This record gives sequence, structure tokens and C-alpha cells, in this order.
Amino acid sequence: MVAVAALAASAAAGNGSPPAPQGEGRLDLVAFPGYAEAGGDDPRVNWVTPFVQQTGCKVRVRTVRSSTELLEVVANGRYDGVAAFGDVAQVLVGGHEVEPIDVARLPHYTSVYPALKRLPQNRDGGRVVGIPHGRGPELLLWRTDVVRPSPRSWRALYDHRYAGRIGLHDEAIELAMTAERLGLPRSYELDRSEFLRVVRAAAAQSADAGFYWQDLTNALAAYTGGNGVIGQASPRLAALLRADDVPVATSTPPGSAGRSASWMVLAKARHPQCMYRWLDYIVSPKPNAASARYLHEAPATPGACADMDCASVHASDERYWSRLSFWQTPQRACGEGRGDACADWFDWSDAWARIRG
Repeated sequence: MVAVAALAASAAAGNGSPPAPQGEGRLDLVAFPGYAEAGGDDPRVNWVTPFVQQTGCKVRVRTVRSSTELLEVVANGRYDGVAAFGDVAQVLVGGHEVEPIDVARLPHYTSVYPALKRLPQNRDGGRVVGIPHGRGPELLLWRTDVVRPSPRSWRALYDHRYAGRIGLHDEAIELAMTAERLGLPRSYELDRSEFLRVVRAAAAQSADAGFYWQDLTNALAAYTGGNGVIGQASPRLAALLRADDVPVATSTPPGSAGRSASWMVLAKARHPQCMYRWLDYIVSPKPNAASARYLHEAPATPGACADMDCASVHASDERYWSRLSFWQTPQRACGEGRGDACADWFDWSDAWARIRG
């Protein structure tokens, strides 16, 4: 298990922090890189230590690289909370892995952007199950010294001129992008015949892919070395490439996706009081801004804008976000009265494993 001790308890006591909740003093989290950083890679990137100092709850983070890994870790471990994307949030809800959240205990929740609160991944019927961390777009990225003219759509990822040098995000939910390309109207609600079409098309595309990536290190090496010239990118990947003077440009063409991570309280939480303190802390202005700056994404709360450039990340531009199709959990129940006719996340995951195999 990869665990990071955020701060020794003695250090917290030395800073005059309040005592940890009765019987707790610890918090075990599961998260992707950039959501609960304690200065392990860069001492300047640390918003976990102030939380420990404020609460006395010592934090340990299990870092994951994919949604599949996240589900496995949650199912086989004992953790208090998880930051999950919309592709698997409802898998956790449906599997009774998470608990409803009492938002009355979270003073900072009231200031979270309403559109983020309304994302399907954060609701289960009338109950709140997810606290938004922020949001960001999936970008089309290309090297401007190689790819000319500038691409105008995601169809550029299917251009045989770039075969062997196309970078794709290694997640099953990327099948939704293939569904968009095929013109299917409900990219997250695919019936069996639609799903088979999408899987065949994604398998055919894999022959042209140069690399699939989950880890930023691999993607950076590919684009920096010239083995990658066009592909899908996160805002942080694009920012790191620019910082290394790699000539890249990005866009969000029609059909682009959006991603938002939600903090959820796990049903087996052994430290629920510390978890509630974390939920309120992570949507308070300064730590929310610290994470958003690191990820180069939009924060969850307007208050974060005092500590970052919110205009550059479209923080309050709901017209911008309305153009993006936020990741959703594929479920067997289809819309428009089609019944249980659709492929669910497990079908998507199995198909993706076959494509990647």
C-alpha cells in the first residue's frame, strides 16, 4: 500500500492545534494525484499539512492512477473517504460503498458552485453523496511544429498521418468519445448494438495509437521526445509541457468531455469525524485554490478566486461548462424508457481491458 504520513502528531500538537475528534486522530483517503497533496514530490505543493495542524487528524493517502484501481482499493481496504470521478461515482453508490452526506455539517458547502452540486455523481435521489472538488476539461493537444494545420475536431485522433504517435487516456470511459465520433446521441447510454459498434471502432483506433497514458510522467516523456504529437490531455499535462518549452497547443472541440472529482464518505469509515472535517476543509477557499492551481483546473468555490486566476480556468463561466459532456457512470438502466438494455460500467471496463490487451 502506498501511504503518505502527512504530519507527525507531535508536530500538530506543537502548533497548538485543537485535539482530534474523540477516538480518532487519523484519516485514510483514496485519491488521484493532485487532490490530497502533502508535499511528497514538491514541498510547495502541500495543503494536507495545514489540515493536520488545524484538526489533529493525521492523514494517510492511497494514491491511485485509474478508476479501475480506485474501485479495487476501496473494495479491498479500510478507508474513510475517496475522491472519485463521475465515471465510477455511481458504481460506488450502487454498491453501497458510500454514505449520504449531512451537508448541514459543512459550512463551506453553501458556497460551492450550484452547477457542480447538481452533477449526477453528487446526488442519489434527494440525498447528497458527493462534495465537488472542482472541474476541468479534457483537452485536444498537439505539437504545433508537427501537426499542421491546427486540428478543429477530435477526428484528428483518427488521422492515419499520425499513426503510432497518438496519445490516448487509458480509461474505459474514453469509449464515450468514440460514441460521440460515431454520432450516437447518448454517449453514456449505449444499448447492446450501439455498444458493440463503439467497441469495434475503439479497437480499430487502437492500431494507430502510439501510447495510452495514466501517469503524467509517461505522457510528458512521449510528447517531449517527439514520440507523441497529438492526443488527449489534462490541463496539468498541457501546462507541464509548456513549462518545458514543448511547442503545444490545445482546444476543446465540440464533443469534448469534462471531469469533476467528488469527495465521498465511505460506508466503512472508521474516522467519520475527521472525514467531515476534511470535506469542509477541502472546499474552503485556500486549500481549494491550492489544488486547483496545481491541477490547472477550476475550483469548486468562488472564494478560491482570491488566491488564483479564476478567469483563465473559466471558474464561473457556466456557458463554457455547458458545452462539455461531464463523465457519467454507464448504467444498465437506459433513458427514454428503454429499460435495462444498456451496457454498464463493468461491461465498459471489460471491453476496454480486451482492447488494451
